[in-house]
Amino acid sequence: MKRISSFILGTFIIVATSCKKDSETAPVVPVLTNQEIQTNILEDFSRKLVLSTYQDMENKMNTFYNACLDFDASQTQSDLENSRIAWKTVRAVWEQSEAFLFGPVSTENIDPSTDTWPVDYNSLDSLLNTSNAFTQAYMNSLGDELKGYHPAEFILWGATGNKMPVDFTPREREYLIALAADLQIKSTQLRASWDPSVADNYLLHIVNAGQAGSIYPSQRAVFEEIINAMIGICDEVANGKIYEPFASSDPSLEESPFSQNSLTDFKNNIRGVKNVYFGDYLVDGYGLNEFMVKNNLSLHSSVSSQIDNALNSFNGITVPFGQAIFSERTQVQHVMTQINSLKATLENQLLPFIQQSITE
Repeated sequence: MKRISSFILGTFIIVATSCKKDSETAPVVPVLTNQEIQTNILEDFSRKLVLSTYQDMENKMNTFYNACLDFDASQTQSDLENSRIAWKTVRAVWEQSEAFLFGPVSTENIDPSTDTWPVDYNSLDSLLNTSNAFTQAYMNSLGDELKGYHPAEFILWGATGNKMPVDFTPREREYLIALAADLQIKSTQLRASWDPSVADNYLLHIVNAGQAGSIYPSQRAVFEEIINAMIGICDEVANGKIYEPFASSDPSLEESPFSQNSLTDFKNNIRGVKNVYFGDYLVDGYGLNEFMVKNNLSLHSSVSSQIDNALNSFNGITVPFGQAIFSERTQVQHVMTQINSLKATLENQLLPFIQQSITE
């Protein structure tokens, strides 16, 4: 084969490449209308945020349930730690989901039946001292204060937070599994309630807002629901979860005291607000930010920075929340101030702007 001169070959490549480069044109990025953006937001809120969150919760809850089974079988410190880690892992997803506490999670009583606190110690002790079988029917008959994350937390960590495997009674392990099974059923129920493959799912009400069959008369009504949920969780965290034990100096009112997970709970609540605003959970989607960047960049910048300020404010607390309400009150007050500032902006600026700007 005849060799081509390297100079000639190089020249040909340069010329060919240059010609190709000159002939290329920059891709045209379509400019979406407000109507197209708001439709994309509702699609991604339903599918990429809510459904993805509930699917992740269901998967992590299955892990928690299996970890409790493993601990019951082995009664080892290692499997106890795995159960505790699994509880915290699924708890993080749940707390983020509290930024959209509407729909089936509310109407089907899933929120209170999984996340009521403080733990009713006396009733729990009485229950454990019975011989009742912890069937699902029996679990359904119990009050909300005896079900969900917090009785499971109490059993896993104990009142002092350092419970050892030998400290667990057979009855406690049995009840722990029943609690995990009940949580598992409810997490599956939540996922199914938004799953488009399931009949009469809530997702369709969101994406078809303003159309026949949806409970929402307009897309604006859905946006109001979403923003009010963001406002609601900010209010609950700052003026309920944090303020009540802080104002009364009463750590018994703390949300997750046994695992010392309260600050993580609170931060995940605000992280959920960020998820909703930016439309992100595991994958990127259209969020409220897309509409705001196009229509009110100044307000978008305020909301975005205040979300970050609220999240970063937790970094000033260096001890568990039950201690911080005594020893780091200034830092705790700063957290409440930052969250309330975010709440005020959502309530007094973002919500009215959206109400005025979203088309039917």
